[in-house]
Amino acid sequence: MSSKKKHLFTAAAIILATVMLFAASACAPKVQQEPENLIGFSYSYGGYPGGIWEYNIQEKDGKLYLTARGWNGVDLDVNAEIPLSTLAQLESIIDEYDIVNWDGFDKQDSSVSDGYMFSLECVYSNRTVVAKGHMNYPPNYNAAHQALADYLDSLAQPFN
Repeated sequence: MSSKKKHLFTAAAIILATVMLFAASACAPKVQQEPENLIGFSYSYGGYPGGIWEYNIQEKDGKLYLTARGWNGVDLDVNAEIPLSTLAQLESIIDEYDIVNWDGFDKQDSSVSDGYMFSLECVYSNRTVVAKGHMNYPPNYNAAHQALADYLDSLAQPFN
C-alpha cells in the first residue's frame, strides 16, 4: 500500500473513531450531579376552584427573602426577610420526600380545562430541579406537597 493510501486510511480511521465516540457519548444516559447547597426555591400549586398559592424564596445580599401570594380566594400577600436556616429546613423536606427525583417531571392533562396544578423549582449551586404538572403528579406527591405546604404556610403566616 502506498504511503498516500496509508495516510488516507489512517485519517479515515481517526475520523470514524471520533464520530463513534461522539455518538456513544451523546446516547449515554446523562448522570445528574448530586445537588449541593440550596440557594433558591419556588413552589406554586392549586387551581380553580379552591385557590392558588405561590411561594418564592431567594437570597439577595446575604439575606433570605420570602414572597408569598394567593389568588382565587386565597388571602396571602407577603414580602419578608426570613432566617437563612430556612434553606436547610427546606433541604430536609426535599431529601425526606426524594423531591430531587421529580426533576424533569412535566405531565399535563389537556382534557381538563380547570383543575389542580403544581410547579416546583429547587435551585442549587450546581443544578436546578424543575417539575410541573396539571392533574398529573410525581411519585409521593401528596405527602411531599403536604409537608411543603405546611412548612411554607408556617413561614408566611406571621407576616400575613
